[in-house]
Amino acid sequence: MFITANTGSIFEEASNLEAGWVREIIEAINQWQPAFFALHMQEIGGKNYRECMRFVRGFIQDLQKAFAQYGYSDGKCYLDEELDAEDRFTALGSVYFCHHNFVNRINLFDFRRNTFQPLSGFEIHSLNLNGDATVERIRFPKSLFSEVKWSRKGFMRTRWRIDDSVLDLVNIHLFHDACNLQAVEQV
Repeated sequence: MFITANTGSIFEEASNLEAGWVREIIEAINQWQPAFFALHMQEIGGKNYRECMRFVRGFIQDLQKAFAQYGYSDGKCYLDEELDAEDRFTALGSVYFCHHNFVNRINLFDFRRNTFQPLSGFEIHSLNLNGDATVERIRFPKSLFSEVKWSRKGFMRTRWRIDDSVLDLVNIHLFHDACNLQAVEQV
């Protein structure tokens, strides 16, 4: 199962929105009962990310605790929290959960070693994502969209093997926020 969303407002209004958001995901999990699901978030921390980023880790821990009750205790989380790295910060968060009954069938790719590795427990990675061998994070260069104001746009990629299928999952934060389809057409 794949979920992608601009989550900025969740962190700006955490006390009002978080519980409902988690409840909706749990309903989808109960309905579909996926072996694996990905949650790709754009704008983590919201528009006021310097102030609201402090809520992101707690939100992820709340998700982890809630989903573990349904058997999703293994996975990875990648949070771009490098707020002061203007050449790298993308405001992306990618979270992956695996149901414990399927953990032996799902592996994460290590780009450095060029091999897949098993999941074990749940880990949050946030500092020095560029040094992490299991995720690729790229911020789009200004020259790519010279007519657009410089902002926190880029992508984060992971590679997974589920049984015999290999998937690259890309969490992308596009330039033209008003219409992502229009933004893709410009490339």
